[in-house]
Amino acid sequence: MPVTAIPHHRHVTVRSQSAALHNAGDTPIAGLLRGVDQRFDARFQDDSRWRGRRVLAVDGSHVTLQRSPELFRAFRCAQGAHNPQARVSVLIDVVSKVPIDVAVAPYQASERHILTEQRLQHVRPGDVVVLDRGYPGSNEMASLLAAGVDFVVRVSVSGTFAAVEEFAQCDRAADRELVIDPSQVAANREPIRVRAVRSARPNNEDTILLTTLRDVDGFSRTDIEQLYRMRWESEEHYNRLKSDYMAQGQLHARTALGVHQEIAAIMVFHGLSQLVLAAAAAESSWPFLELS
Repeated sequence: MPVTAIPHHRHVTVRSQSAALHNAGDTPIAGLLRGVDQRFDARFQDDSRWRGRRVLAVDGSHVTLQRSPELFRAFRCAQGAHNPQARVSVLIDVVSKVPIDVAVAPYQASERHILTEQRLQHVRPGDVVVLDRGYPGSNEMASLLAAGVDFVVRVSVSGTFAAVEEFAQCDRAADRELVIDPSQVAANREPIRVRAVRSARPNNEDTILLTTLRDVDGFSRTDIEQLYRMRWESEEHYNRLKSDYMAQGQLHARTALGVHQEIAAIMVFHGLSQLVLAAAAAESSWPFLELS
């Protein structure tokens, strides 16, 4: 078959990140996805809570798209790549395993920008948000606090906040309150007080978790570690997104709107499968979390 000539990705124009995110969230299928989450929450709230609270994770992944001039213009690609790629960011309830919202952005879009621009619209006061180490900046933590949610975020042991580096290098305590220096946050913003939890890993490397969940409120170190491990469900979700079972191993759309709709439709399919699973669990009296 003849190969369609594609303009080199360095010479095409790209819309702003905000425009791409706005279009991703406004498709009718994306609205249907939020409806599935609301239906699950209304019918099976007892099966979708950790200690009475929603636990949400945000994570991103690159998805390879079809070769078309429009997709190269809208999403671009990695240096030397032959196909355009989109950054897909999903907000997922890690207990119910139902995706709540999805953003589809250009390849080089910032995960932090997507979090504050789009994902926080769908959190509720009292939620617990779990994030990996690509997200924790002072602005992002301040935005989470302003939204009235608690968080558990992993941070690097170096190249991060001075208080975290000191805790990682000099303090062998496993649990300590830290103050993020006000000079490291935006002007006129109060210092951020967090709890740092050191978690040992099998490879003898420490993992540092920052959280707003306090020991005095009944949240032990084990609870914090468990919450972070629950974030792995978002990784599994991307494995399903890219699998032959969920998406035939590839996306088929050749337009930007088609990509938004196709990815949202896969998320709706997954959310509906969890809704049916919860209904089956209720009918059979089997615990929802024990069914596959």
